Amino acid sequence: MVSVIIPHRNSFDSLEKLILSIDKSNTQIIIVDDNSEDKDRLYNISLKYPFCTFIRNKVCKGAGFCRNKGLELASHDWILFADADDYFCSGAFDVFNEYLETEYDVVYFNVTSYNVLLNKRGDRHKVYSNLVDNEDKDIIYQHYVPWGKLIKRELIDKNKIFFDETFVSNDMMFSLFLGLRAKLINFDKRILYTVTESANSLTKVINKDTMLSRFLISKKHNEVLKKNGVYNYKINLLKYFYYSRSLGYKFLFKLLYYYVK
Repeated sequence: MVSVIIPHRNSFDSLEKLILSIDKSNTQIIIVDDNSEDKDRLYNISLKYPFCTFIRNKVCKGAGFCRNKGLELASHDWILFADADDYFCSGAFDVFNEYLETEYDVVYFNVTSYNVLLNKRGDRHKVYSNLVDNEDKDIIYQHYVPWGKLIKRELIDKNKIFFDETFVSNDMMFSLFLGLRAKLINFDKRILYTVTESANSLTKVINKDTMLSRFLISKKHNEVLKKNGVYNYKINLLKYFYYSRSLGYKFLFKLLYYYVK
């Protein structure tokens, strides 16, 4: 059976769409709310979907904290992560059920994306979709996101893999360690999940806190790659200097300090 872990904050309509896209039979659905502002609406949704487990943070902790909390509560042998703005495709859980008795550690499956602003197919999925379509074994170093993979719970527990509890890039190290520790992976080219794109996505937010967090975690990512002898998959840290041009010279010098260090 599968546990689905969902971090959530203030995305009530899309959260309901996601819940309805999940086959609730033999599936544990864990929603960790990160202190949403409309507490009454959250409560009403929890009453509407009693088969879901709702946990609410009293203060904002970020998606990494929420996912770790979900892992503490997960009781099934397989784990799926979903973002509250996304949803599973029709028939996805029939496919997941095909893998429940297999020996795979991670099954990477195909995804698509939808741009809600332009009302058309997006492109956020393409890099991950290409890795799956090509059955590229380098996927273990380059699949940075938590969605798009069915994970055996034993792999997480045995290797004590967890999310960084930062507000951005909290999934990068989790995904890297999954790939490094997995002994048997599989590719499923069927499209099972839809990622949405919007102006509110944290991936589009550029400020000093988010940029520094992304830089430091990318730096840590590279250090682990080097330690494991696969440094050719490193992230180019110099790109952060380019992206940070609008944040001032003082901040650029701060990045340079960490880069040299």
